[in-house]
Amino acid sequence: MYQIVNKGKASYFDTLDAANKVAGEVFASTGVVLGIEQVKLEATFDPQVWVNDNAMSVDPEGDTTWDCTAFVEAEGLTAEVWKKIDGKRSNWWLDKDDRLVDDPAAPEWIKDWARRHPFTITVQIA
Repeated sequence: MYQIVNKGKASYFDTLDAANKVAGEVFASTGVVLGIEQVKLEATFDPQVWVNDNAMSVDPEGDTTWDCTAFVEAEGLTAEVWKKIDGKRSNWWLDKDDRLVDDPAAPEWIKDWARRHPFTITVQIA
């Protein structure tokens, strides 16, 4: 058995990352890393339209949130996302490159919207 001790100098995510490395294997389907709880990430889609050359938020056509944890890990974005939402500067991360539109878990209407209209996607702890 290993014990990970955070002496106040590391963020929650740094500590969790260290624990995950010690544990060695992530079981994504259960959300458990050998007895250590894995943080779940949630993406939020903000549909927009152009009005006088400004992107304006509009009413969505369906669900706007989904669990993006697996996609963030598969795309190698975990460190980038966690660095931003570690609570020191912000509690969300903006997907500036629109990568999460390609997440298989994203609702289908979001993928359709993204082909035709402006939008933003943010990620936060679920």
